[in-house]
Amino acid sequence: MAANQSIKELMAAETKASKIVSEARQERGERLKQAKTEAENEINVYRKQLENTFLLNGTDLLGDDSSIMDQEVQSDIETMKLNFQKNKQGAIDILVNQACRVVLQVPEARKQ
Repeated sequence: MAANQSIKELMAAETKASKIVSEARQERGERLKQAKTEAENEINVYRKQLENTFLLNGTDLLGDDSSIMDQEVQSDIETMKLNFQKNKQGAIDILVNQACRVVLQVPEARKQ
């Protein structure tokens, strides 16, 4: 009879423990959902701040004066033209040498 009583106590303790674990898991899930919601809210607030900053300073970042960009483009074009003129003859020489280099030997594999 004492064994029967102790088995009932063990089963009651096991049931109580499983309820505690279940409640803890449920609370953990709720905390994770709450943390996710709070993080999303913080992200949205930060995003709005960055968007406002960009809208306020966007023209300053892009620059209103396109003449600076035009000067940089023209400078790049001139640099490319100079590099082309400098390397043009070397490229022609390489192409002519490769085109004129003819090997008149028949490979050993073809002789058979």
